[in-house]
Amino acid sequence: MRTDIRHKNFQIDSWLREAVRRALMRRLGRLSREVAFAAVHIEDVNGPRGGVDKRCLVELSGPRVGTVVARGRASSPLAAVSLALHRARHAVWQALARVKGRWRRRWRRSARDPSSL
Repeated sequence: MRTDIRHKNFQIDSWLREAVRRALMRRLGRLSREVAFAAVHIEDVNGPRGGVDKRCLVELSGPRVGTVVARGRASSPLAAVSLALHRARHAVWQALARVKGRWRRRWRRSARDPSSL
C-alpha cells in the first residue's frame, strides 16, 4: 500500500509521520490488502489559538472498494487521524460487503438460471 501524508498550517515531524503510518497499518489490519493507496491530509484549522482545531481527511482507494473518504476532527493531530481511520475502516468494510453481496446475488441467480449471466 502506497501512502501519502500531507500537512497544512503546521509542521509535521518525523515522529508524527511514523505514528500516522503505524496507525494506518494498525487500524486497517487485514483490510490493508484491499487498499492500494492511502492519502492522509492533516490541517490546523485555526492556527495557534488552540481548541478542537486539527482536522484530518483520509482517502483510501483500491480496486474492489473504489475510493473511500473519511474525516476526523480533534484537539491533537494523532487523535484526528485515529478518528478518521476508524471511520474509513468502517466505510471499507461496507464497500466490501456491497461487492460481496453483488457477487452472491449474481451467483445465486446463475445457479437457478444459467442464461441470466
